[in-house]
Amino acid sequence: MIIAINGIFASQLDYNALTFISTAGITDSTQILALDYLVRELKLKSIWNKMFFIYPFIGATATTHRYNLINPAANLLTFSGTWTHSSTGAKPNGTNAFANTGYLLATSFASGAHLSYYSRTNVTDGTVETGMGAQSGGSVALTMRRTGNAASATMDVNSSQSYRAATGTVTDSRGLFIANNDLTTCGLYLNNTTVATNTTSGFASRATNPNIYIGARNVTGTAQGFTSKECAFASHGIGLTSTDLSNLYSIVQQFQTILSRQV
Repeated sequence: MIIAINGIFASQLDYNALTFISTAGITDSTQILALDYLVRELKLKSIWNKMFFIYPFIGATATTHRYNLINPAANLLTFSGTWTHSSTGAKPNGTNAFANTGYLLATSFASGAHLSYYSRTNVTDGTVETGMGAQSGGSVALTMRRTGNAASATMDVNSSQSYRAATGTVTDSRGLFIANNDLTTCGLYLNNTTVATNTTSGFASRATNPNIYIGARNVTGTAQGFTSKECAFASHGIGLTSTDLSNLYSIVQQFQTILSRQV
């Protein structure tokens, strides 16, 4: 049993933060305190239980970057292609890099859904760039900035390819992007600002359930739409309220600030 890590007593840390820290082998005191802050605040603001997975991309290596904060024993990332791992996050090369979460796109979304990606890179990627997502008889996908400065949240493609999406433009692709469907509105948000919204009436049923990829979209088992934007946080969970969206940005931004990698 761990009594103390670099002078920080285990009893001072949130249980879930400590579990992640111990499993991932995090020993840096600043990183430990940042993770403890992140977990405590997500719980305090009633967002923690709305998450299916969270990847804080902390620890500077492919090994530490693969762990899921919600449950470090499940949905460990499998990195494919060329990635650059550092203390500031995980950067895909935009050509063949993606990470498989092992998390299946659900067959129904009774509570809506969201995807989030904290990008540290300001760049325009290709015409089909996708930060993260999955598609096969149904889709959730987040595009942050592709050709023409287009950005989009695609949060419900059914088997007939009828979709609910919010599409807008961004000129700076740095910060926390969130694609969100709360069953009434499909929205794309950047740094607590609304980029685009579209009315929606929920989610359609899905014929198949592919794993969600980060760095690209999983289209029936094939990664497509690669991004080159460095990722410093990614999450997927149920649909978030407007208050949740604001709180999530504030928490994640402060988490990045503690780590001196905010944008």
